Amino acid sequence: MVLAPEQPDHYQALKDRVELSFPPQNKLAHSGGDAVTVDVLVKNIETLVVKVFEINSLNYLLSSGQELDTSIDLDGLVAAEEKTHVYKETPSAACGAASTFRD
Repeated sequence: MVLAPEQPDHYQALKDRVELSFPPQNKLAHSGGDAVTVDVLVKNIETLVVKVFEINSLNYLLSSGQELDTSIDLDGLVAAEEKTHVYKETPSAACGAASTFRD
C-alpha cells in the first residue's frame, strides 16, 4: 500500500489501528490430552488476557438442545485457566505470541 503525502491521516490511522489475528498454521482440532498452542499476531495491544473455559459439550447439548458453537454466553462462567501477555513493541509493528495449555 502506497500512501500519498497529501493524506497523512491514513498513515496515522494505520499506525493507530489495533489488530489481533490468528495465523493459518494454528491447528483447528486437537486430541484429548494434547497440549493446545494458539499463535496470535497482535498490534497496538499492550496486554492480552487469554482465558480457557472447560465446557462439557454433551451436558450443553442435553440442557440446551443445541450443539456447542461460538455464540455461547460465557458471562458468569469462571475460566479454568488464564494467562496474561504484556507487549512492549512499538505501535507500528506487529508481533507474535503463543499460549500453550495442557489438559
